[in-house]
Amino acid sequence: MVFIVLDAIDGVTQQDKAIAGEAVKEHKPIVVVVNKWDLVHKAFEDPLGIQGYDSERDYRQKYEKAVFDRLFFTPGSPLVFVSAMSGYEVDRMLNAAVRLHRELDRKLPTAKLNELLSYLAERNPPPAIGGRRFRVYYATQTGNRPFRIRLFCNREEKLTESYRRYLEAGIVEEFGLAGCPILFDLVGKEREPRGGSSGGASKSSTDTPRRAPRNRQKLMENLPQHETLED
Repeated sequence: MVFIVLDAIDGVTQQDKAIAGEAVKEHKPIVVVVNKWDLVHKAFEDPLGIQGYDSERDYRQKYEKAVFDRLFFTPGSPLVFVSAMSGYEVDRMLNAAVRLHRELDRKLPTAKLNELLSYLAERNPPPAIGGRRFRVYYATQTGNRPFRIRLFCNREEKLTESYRRYLEAGIVEEFGLAGCPILFDLVGKEREPRGGSSGGASKSSTDTPRRAPRNRQKLMENLPQHETLED
């Protein structure tokens, strides 16, 4: 488990973003911790407060939005505001870690997982690459820590990074897996050679169908924009 510790005044720095990116690449569960919140308390005790913000609550709400705008590749990670100096809400950081630890052992219902992926594809179809779109025929969970989900698909190379993140965010939102890493194991159809059949074997690569999921509106509101880690 990785705690990404941010400064309550400085916000997300390039170094913070780089560290978070490495944690994501290593499929580590993430808790985002905003430290030195006592400085924010102190600043808003002054009538002038912090320029550009109406109140501490306004500052906190805008800070949270800015965090996930910058760390868009950590969908749904728990975010806690603490002060190591004063002890303010340090227990919430530990509670978030305990909850995340428990979530990592969950088993996702196969039928519900396939229903969700079908809905996500219908709601926002994958981009066409070379005239064809990525398509999932069947999905099943094969492991935990990180969550491993095997996707039987048409062509694994047609799953773009942005669409992979879209599917991941949908799964995180629907199953309440905030902060949990997801690893897709893609099993694609073997290409048929010219002039004959290949025999039907499949090949796999590791990364990343009709009733709508339980919370369709909230799910779509929270899905990330298509960006890349290098942005």
